[in-house]
Amino acid sequence: MRLHCWGSRGSVPVSGNSTQCYGGDTSCLELRSSRDYLIIIDAGTGLRELGIRLETAGSNVCHLLMTHYHWDHIMGFPFFKPLYSKDTVLHIIGPCLAGKTPISVFSSVMDNPLFPNQFERLRAEINGYVLPEEAFTIDTVLVETLPLRHPGGGAGYRFTENGKTLIFLTDNELGEGGSGGLDYTEFVHFCRDADCLIHDAEYTDEEYPAARSWGHSAAGQAVHLAAEAGVKHLSLFHHHPERTDAQIDRLVDTCRNQLEKLSADIKCSALAEGDRFVI
Repeated sequence: MRLHCWGSRGSVPVSGNSTQCYGGDTSCLELRSSRDYLIIIDAGTGLRELGIRLETAGSNVCHLLMTHYHWDHIMGFPFFKPLYSKDTVLHIIGPCLAGKTPISVFSSVMDNPLFPNQFERLRAEINGYVLPEEAFTIDTVLVETLPLRHPGGGAGYRFTENGKTLIFLTDNELGEGGSGGLDYTEFVHFCRDADCLIHDAEYTDEEYPAARSWGHSAAGQAVHLAAEAGVKHLSLFHHHPERTDAQIDRLVDTCRNQLEKLSADIKCSALAEGDRFVI
């Protein structure tokens, strides 16, 4: 599997000299199977740039998997250029939250008076599915899910192909203030022996007490999950909108020191917009 990050910022997109390294676009990942089939994860503002790239590449069939429908994860959808092409076939899979399916969510955000072009006028073939509880396959990739600890709910994903595994758990509160989702031990089991764990790390350990129950984790909590699950690579995600590049670098250094104290041989980094790697 090949991963390309198009957005790793949380809550709201940002721009400025202090965010040039890690970027300001919100949650959007491109995952390619070994046969080059495209799986998009989340529709944050990073989806706009991905759409421009896909338009020039001629890609026309793909899946979009949604974690949940808070603004920072959906606001790129109306600006995804392939939606306006009759050659595009898009399969959207996401959880049913507050009685809303993926199609009903995206239809509503493009409705009058919020957007000038309505969902029903899109030229692409769009198929919507409610996320199943059981595992399923997209192309050659096995997809497993679990509920997240986040206000309103959400879905985490485990992708496996050719013996390699990627875990994506954003907007997930590992601390005791987390609402809904699973018991902590179930997250450890879900992440067991993964090659890469991308996890929410919106807060520092010092900031977390004031943000308890908001649905996001402290970086140190992600470190302990990675160590207990025995993952090979921890990648911090959903960066706080006010967090500068220099501050994210220091946060990564802190996490690496914590891993060293835990005697955990785990690579640690912060996922940046534009990052690409093979899993």
